[in-house]
Amino acid sequence: MNNRGIIHIKERQLKQGDFLFYMHQFIEAGKNAGFSPLAPTSSPKYLFRRVMPFILCIMNAMQFYRLRKKILIVSSRGDGILEASYPHYLSYHIIPMLWDTWPKEQDWLFKDLRRLRCPLVLVSSRQMAIRIERELNIKSLWVPEGIDIRGFNKGNDLSTRPIDVFELGRQHHQYHIALETALTKNFIKSWKGNVYGKDGSLHKLACANTEELKETLALSKIVVCFPKIDTAPYSESGNIETLTQRYWEAMLSRCLIVGRAPAELTDLLGYYPVVDVDWNNPTEQLRNILSNISDYQWLVDKNLEAAKRLAPWDSRMNEIKTFINDHLKV
Repeated sequence: MNNRGIIHIKERQLKQGDFLFYMHQFIEAGKNAGFSPLAPTSSPKYLFRRVMPFILCIMNAMQFYRLRKKILIVSSRGDGILEASYPHYLSYHIIPMLWDTWPKEQDWLFKDLRRLRCPLVLVSSRQMAIRIERELNIKSLWVPEGIDIRGFNKGNDLSTRPIDVFELGRQHHQYHIALETALTKNFIKSWKGNVYGKDGSLHKLACANTEELKETLALSKIVVCFPKIDTAPYSESGNIETLTQRYWEAMLSRCLIVGRAPAELTDLLGYYPVVDVDWNNPTEQLRNILSNISDYQWLVDKNLEAAKRLAPWDSRMNEIKTFINDHLKV
């Protein structure tokens, strides 16, 4: 097999303190699927961002990209693909695997994709995949966010779990007020979640590490989950609604998800896995759910089976291989 027939994937350095960073899991799944790993490299910072676009412009004008013979998948946030591709864009066709592609970074991302002359793009947001194809004419594949399902505990049935509500990740301000009211009225006996300051700054994580997170999930009846578009200012999320691993974590732990499900998740599953918030009386809704929690056991059991099939990154790899092979004639 020649170099063009091998799909390489760039590894990422796992830094001390990294917290269940799902792109490392994506890379491990790619290696298991036969992608050839390429060691991570560090890139210059300040000077790099100022100088390299100019160098790439000259390289493209001289058509140096025609000398590229190999294929490399590079994982990156939307605002970091140029740095993440250094120095491999000199000899590799760069295929980005993008996450966190929010609208505020779109202009910069699109410029970098043009500079790198990426032949294909993988992206965890379906809406962004559509935009890249439409505006850049680059073939793009939506790769739904996945997770390594190993180590998650399905826990006991809901009725015997000691934690009533686990507010996982970013808080929905309005719903957090409803939770505080439910705690005051003793509708909720036990709550777990991140601690934030009045200015919205994070003071303390609910769980110190991945192991504690998995243990807490297995002990929780309800997990509160909203898409970022519901919890962050429009300036951050724009109109991008996307699936995040918090939903998979809750489903793999057989927690009842209360909040709202992103369309990407419901389309992937073929059904609606979440109990939508009753905004007319969210506190009373919580009381009713907790008083009748066993009525939802069937839903969390169904969610677990669906997550075991559809959450693993491994389930995405064949589609990625086919996509690359079909469009680059590997």
